[in-house]
Amino acid sequence: MSLDDEVVEALLRLLPQVSSRGGDVTAERVRRVVQQPSTTVIVAKVDGRVVGSATLIRLLSLVGQFGYVEEAVVDESARGAGIGRSLIEGLADIARAEGLDFLELTSRPAREAANRLYQSLGFALRETNVYRLDLTP
Repeated sequence: MSLDDEVVEALLRLLPQVSSRGGDVTAERVRRVVQQPSTTVIVAKVDGRVVGSATLIRLLSLVGQFGYVEEAVVDESARGAGIGRSLIEGLADIARAEGLDFLELTSRPAREAANRLYQSLGFALRETNVYRLDLTP
């Protein structure tokens, strides 16, 4: 992905719409993440304006290689037009082409439209617990 200032600014605008921590992200952080070989960030544009993005993080474990979808977001002004579907399908295409075993993602239950989208694309709800250990002071 070409990471010009317009794309960085768009990502900084979009991230708070999907994450409570999105407002803390800096331009430097965006550039560092995009430069990681294990990470791919794709964007969607409408009329030349970035209106959505999604991140694929590749993970290699002892039992397989898989992708983790993070920060999938479509600007509030562009929702309902199939952009989220295109973003997730794009990441799935990349993952298949790279021979990954599966994709995973998490989504808050309150994001009802997003959860319906993921299920319509074949993602299955797993019976598991997600735990987080906060390492920040």
